[in-house]
Amino acid sequence: MNYFFNTALRYVNLKNVFFAAIIFIFSVTLNILTDNNDNSNIFLFLNGVSGPGVLSIAIIFIVVLPSSLSLYEDLAEKNIKNILTRMNFKKYFFTKTLSVGITSALFITILLTILLVISLLYKEMPKNIVNNFTLGAFNSIYPKHKILYSIIFIMNSFIFSFVFSILAMVATIFWQNKYSAAVITFVIYIFSGALLFDIKLSKLGLVNLFSYSNNVFTTPAQIYIEFIIIFIVSVSAGYFKLKRSIYVNK
Repeated sequence: MNYFFNTALRYVNLKNVFFAAIIFIFSVTLNILTDNNDNSNIFLFLNGVSGPGVLSIAIIFIVVLPSSLSLYEDLAEKNIKNILTRMNFKKYFFTKTLSVGITSALFITILLTILLVISLLYKEMPKNIVNNFTLGAFNSIYPKHKILYSIIFIMNSFIFSFVFSILAMVATIFWQNKYSAAVITFVIYIFSGALLFDIKLSKLGLVNLFSYSNNVFTTPAQIYIEFIIIFIVSVSAGYFKLKRSIYVNK
């Protein structure tokens, strides 16, 4: 437990958090300014996180910047062997995984919650707000429960950040370079839809896990199944690769 909190505290790198927050603010602002919809109240929030898709591309960097280099730093600074004298490998890996995932997820949740609060304080809910603004997963909730829809989006973003920050952390195990977390995760995230297009499964593209309101084919079941698969594959691959690197490839 102490290692969990120590790792979480290491996450609070003011420089990385600052850059991640700046990217978030810039992306949201650009989304709102370049979208033609009414930006009042809940639209301010939904246009900010959806809009023309700036945030849907930048989200990977916001997720990766604060926490996903934690394990890479242990490897690069050769601290991992010292740590493993105080705890077993399994405890180290899964504590690190939970710490990276939760701290990143909380960071995104805080940013989106602040945006939602600002949106609700910005103007009163307009009576003539349209109901066809969203597509795909959870769109049936939107017409009568727009605030609930926004809260669900924040909850799903928590899961998204948790899963993809771990994927980024695992990427640094396979390619021990400080840019690997962002580069590998971004390539997988952006180009998965195009790679799946030829087999008519583009709806499973990973971008749809964050920007599901723009894709009529996304469903809640599909989103959560994909999250589970990515999480299991990432954790399993990272666990065995790191263990082999430490104990076999000495």
